[in-house]
Amino acid sequence: LMIDMLEGFQNEVLLQAWVGKTKNKIQSNFFDKWVQIRDTEAELLIRIDSANSTFTHMAYEGEINAMLKPIEFSSETKTVAGQTCKLAILAFDVDEIEDQDISKIKIWYAEHIPQVVWGEYQYLKEVPGAALEISTGGISFLAKEVSTISVPDTFFEIPAGYSEAEDTGGYTTDIFDDFEMGEGIIAYYDEDLDMFGMKTNTGEK
Repeated sequence: LMIDMLEGFQNEVLLQAWVGKTKNKIQSNFFDKWVQIRDTEAELLIRIDSANSTFTHMAYEGEINAMLKPIEFSSETKTVAGQTCKLAILAFDVDEIEDQDISKIKIWYAEHIPQVVWGEYQYLKEVPGAALEISTGGISFLAKEVSTISVPDTFFEIPAGYSEAEDTGGYTTDIFDDFEMGEGIIAYYDEDLDMFGMKTNTGEK
């Protein structure tokens, strides 16, 4: 199954995921470009760096943000990219956040599609299916298209000729710099919440 994810502002595909029963592969074009291969049966997580022809074995179980409250599940449903999805809600346990839209993460997930988990989105392990829309603070990442395709088993393997590199935590130093998204929108990293967010060029979040 192939999922194209896009960001609501510019309608650009930022992430692609190929999802099988026990393996998935993610390619990201957001901030730095990377590829992740996840084997749920063998509990392996591998990051591919095509620019340097290297791969890195990463910790399979990443840490979920400690500021998040237990997940809440709703009976509400809606259709995303032609798929029936259910709603899950995560809230930050932070008193300083008064805006309810910012303090909550809404996740629309499809139970019939296996989980896809990557990077700082470790909380998606709490959702019983693939997240096809994630929204908080008025910003949404949603699936543009979901399609069924056939790929060879080698598609989920480390490319031939790649050498193993040291695990640096999966981030580059540049990923924490502000990133111009266009139309007066800037993507930034919040070290306190350990999450990425969006703000205007005037600083409004």
